[in-house]
Amino acid sequence: MNVPLTTPYFPAYAEASTGDQDALVSLLRGDISAVFGGSFPALKPDEPWPCCKACARPLQPYLQINVSTDHTPGPFRALFSTLEASGHADIETITLLQVFLCTGEGPNFLCFEDCISGAAEGESWLVRCLAIAKDSSSPVSSDQPPRELASIEEMLERTSLQTDSEDTITFPLRVILSWSPGNPEVPHFEEQFGMDFECDDALYDAHEPARGLKLLGNAIWGKVTNVTGPNSGWCAACEAAGTKVWDYRCLVQLGTDDIQVEDFYDFSTSGNTWIVQCKAHPDVLRAAWSFTA
Repeated sequence: MNVPLTTPYFPAYAEASTGDQDALVSLLRGDISAVFGGSFPALKPDEPWPCCKACARPLQPYLQINVSTDHTPGPFRALFSTLEASGHADIETITLLQVFLCTGEGPNFLCFEDCISGAAEGESWLVRCLAIAKDSSSPVSSDQPPRELASIEEMLERTSLQTDSEDTITFPLRVILSWSPGNPEVPHFEEQFGMDFECDDALYDAHEPARGLKLLGNAIWGKVTNVTGPNSGWCAACEAAGTKVWDYRCLVQLGTDDIQVEDFYDFSTSGNTWIVQCKAHPDVLRAAWSFTA
């Protein structure tokens, strides 16, 4: 079997700064690909602010990606095409992939790090796809018809109330205009055990997975890896079908442990963090973490 290569995509940030409100409007219009950080996420009508299930603090928006705009790479958008087609057949929608993290203090480190590593119980993050009616930019959910979205002013007021907390960190806002393809990557050497191919040193050195924030590609693994979620991270649908180990891809690498702690543009923990997606069931998204002592 040939060694599989996967192309990663890296963020192209806007040089000029903008406000949270303008960034979200641009995201919903499809003028940009993504919004990193900030304090102004898109929410469903009447939806309470997402809170950490471990400590009850408000979660902070980390990344919001419009997977319906041409500014987001085609190979990444294609992974959500079945979700968009099946969700609202009679409504033209856009889809946002949203990642929220808890940045409050935990028993040992940050609450997010404690929970994702298994050192504490609970989910201190939220990963989801949000469908939004394109004609009105109103979030809709699969269990209800489209409804009027709260005004920008109302959302901004609610945001200021939820993020005004002394013991949480708000990630500085950055606008991601698009993503640039990088050097194709082989699976990380820690991930290659049990795979049906051989990767020599020269090939690995030429295609080693890159660190930092990226779409697709291959994640940086460690000696210890934890895929979170129900069924110990397994996809329930795959398990029901008799799949012993479910097959997933690295969807978004959120950050790696070599990033400077003071640089909140790339999230830093004692390990590497990424979002995985089940290849057979694209609606199944999980957070993953790895660490090498």
